[in-house]
Amino acid sequence: MSIDGLHLLRHFPDDEHVQWLPLTPDMHVVGLLSREDLSHIVEGVENDEDMWDFCRLTGTWHCYAMFERESGAPMAFCVIEVMDSKIVFHGGRVPDYPGTQLVTRGTAIMLKTLLDQRYDVRTTPAHDRSMRYMSAFGFRRQTTERITTEMQLTHETFGESPAGKRMTALQSTDCTIDHMGLPGLLRLKNTLSKVNNRITTLATIGFVDYLLARDFIPTPQAEKMKITIRSQHANANGYDIKHLDGVPIIAEIKCNIPVKRDEFGAAQTNGIKDDITGLLHGKKKEKSPDAFKFMVILNTDRAYAGTDTGRAIERLLSGVSKSGGSVAAIPDDNSMLEKNIVYIVNLIL
Repeated sequence: MSIDGLHLLRHFPDDEHVQWLPLTPDMHVVGLLSREDLSHIVEGVENDEDMWDFCRLTGTWHCYAMFERESGAPMAFCVIEVMDSKIVFHGGRVPDYPGTQLVTRGTAIMLKTLLDQRYDVRTTPAHDRSMRYMSAFGFRRQTTERITTEMQLTHETFGESPAGKRMTALQSTDCTIDHMGLPGLLRLKNTLSKVNNRITTLATIGFVDYLLARDFIPTPQAEKMKITIRSQHANANGYDIKHLDGVPIIAEIKCNIPVKRDEFGAAQTNGIKDDITGLLHGKKKEKSPDAFKFMVILNTDRAYAGTDTGRAIERLLSGVSKSGGSVAAIPDDNSMLEKNIVYIVNLIL
């Protein structure tokens, strides 16, 4: 059996999030070990606990690196090794890459492409954790005389696996949208608008629970605030929260997903800055009241691999501070809060 590394790349489906490229030493995907440490070393690949079998590569192999299309950041790498009548997949995440969902997406794309090209796909996990991870793609353990544990992947097991089902769902959604007419797309747009409004409402209620949990407001006030939130439209004019009884509070809620993963895009940043200005100086036909002021940003890290909302907020704070804005990250001590400062909250739900 032979495998053409560049020929294989031509069969990868276009994906807006991930991209596979042949690994070259200049990519600096991970640190290098000295050649004395390994009998066979793949340039640019570190032999960590997940990659122990890279030092035993035999025959012909091809190495690839996975990158985010938008940022160009390296995410993962793999070696496809030709062994007897089959190919063996070895792969792992770049050690300092924080996300897993995009890595899983890219790995599923690679594995399905190998299956579609009629290769007999195997893997040799080093330990139980690795075996559990590969099982999520549909790899099944094989009885073998070799000491190394061997697992095999087929079209059937991949299609029944969590990763395979998710990939099929994503492709079905993309295909459906591509074939929808204008009326259907308009109905979808209306549905998504309702989803966005619901997310904003949940985040707003979540912020009230956050204030209650840190003992900044009493329970009766929290209940009154939630009743008001549930009764108002998410896109209503004015502040997302305006409660002046008891502990006076005004707040704006943003549920933006940082378009640059760890940095808000220009439009997102301008929208947040406008809300901060409104909190400090008032809005059209509405003065800023004497109240504690909060700019609340929903943390979306768990929903999107590679997203770092905290880092995006840090970048935002740095830019606003340079422009002289009265903005700060919310302190842990309630007694330090002042009414003339807008406090940014990284809301984790």
